[in-house]
Amino acid sequence: CPLEEKLLFLPPQMSITPRNNYHKYLRALFRNTFWIVLITNVCMMVSIMSRIIPASVLTSAIPEAQDRGAFMSINSSLQQMAGGFGAMLGGFIIFQKDKFSPLEHYDTLAMVASAIMLLTVYLVYRVTKIIY
Repeated sequence: CPLEEKLLFLPPQMSITPRNNYHKYLRALFRNTFWIVLITNVCMMVSIMSRIIPASVLTSAIPEAQDRGAFMSINSSLQQMAGGFGAMLGGFIIFQKDKFSPLEHYDTLAMVASAIMLLTVYLVYRVTKIIY
């Protein structure tokens, strides 16, 4: 069907015909993939927000009320610096031999990120014990 070909952005040489049953595969792939991406995106946004709110409450409970503005300003700048440092560290770990070769050492980056995440969980636990 020409309308389905336009909706799926297929090139002319890959036309959907009942002969090759390719149309069934593409139709199912397009229908299923959208919902998987949509549900995954919603779950990721909910999990990110569920982490940020308790972290903000925890960090705002550290300073005294009169010092809270200065503390949050320094905290924000440190977060920006940490994001830049993390991107730089990731750039040093992952590399590409030449323009046409694949990126390498994603497994090393995953291990480093996992170790830093576990360290962060431990540090947040310690801060929580100090505050409460």
